[in-house]
Parts: sequence; structure tokens; C-alpha cells
Amino acid sequence: MTAGNNPVGKPSPPSRGRDFFSGGLRLDKEGKHASLGRVTAETTQTPTLIYCRCAYAQVLPQGVKDGVLERLCASGMGFESVADLCEMAAHRDPRLAAMAAAAQAGPVKIAACFPRAVKGLFRQAGVPLPEEGVEIVNMRELNADQAAAALLGETAAG
Repeated sequence: MTAGNNPVGKPSPPSRGRDFFSGGLRLDKEGKHASLGRVTAETTQTPTLIYCRCAYAQVLPQGVKDGVLERLCASGMGFESVADLCEMAAHRDPRLAAMAAAAQAGPVKIAACFPRAVKGLFRQAGVPLPEEGVEIVNMRELNADQAAAALLGETAAG
């Protein structure tokens, strides 16, 4: 392995400069993978959107996850997609600290499961989320339209 390469399954090192975190997919308007996501200081007035795929725990309904992802892609807004916040917390992934820091700098919306569980995951990893400025959208209880509307600041159709 050469210097700078990252073995599969290992978290990327925290980025330097004004990036808050990296490692998720940043998708463009057409829903194509544009690049590895980076949320910069210039975007803090618009909420930072974090989307959990719940790939390992699989406690979120597949239809809700897919519907929210489709709406996020169609919105043209940048967002971070992470494989599984539970897995990240279990491994104390350094990107969680960067997400908590982003929440200190501006509003953050996290699409995942129960708010108490998500807050607990960050606490477990040693990087608690701030009390203010974080909205957790519960994809276990909301349908895809409701969850996407909450993330995007829209009114839900049903």
C-alpha cells in the first residue's frame, strides 16, 4: 500500500481547512454521484443534511429510505450519505466528531431513526450533539414524503 491510500473499511482521516467532514456521497441534481461530500463553512446558513442508510442495523423501512434518498437527489441540495450511524458510533469514527462540530457551526438535520437513539450514538462515541441546532428526522415513524419534507423544509403531502 502506498502512502495516502486508505484500506477498505477504514474511516478517512479528518479533512483539513474549512471542511467539516468527509466520507459521505455528495449527489448532484441528477442524482448522480458527483464527488465525495464536503460541507464547507459557506453552507452553514443552509442546514447541513445527513442521511443514514442504516445499512447494517437495517431497522429503517427500505421504502422510506429509498423514497427519502430519491427526494434528496431530486432536490439539488447537497447532503452527506453515511452507511450506518450505529456502525460509525461502534467504531468511534472520527467523522462523528466532525458532524458534531458542524452542528456547533450551524443547523444540522439528520435523517435516521429515533432521536434519543441518534443522540445516544453520538454520546457513546464521545462527541455529544449540541442541544440546539440539530433536528433528527425519524425515518422509522415518518413515511418517505414526511421525512423528505422535514429534511428539505417543505410541507408534507400526507
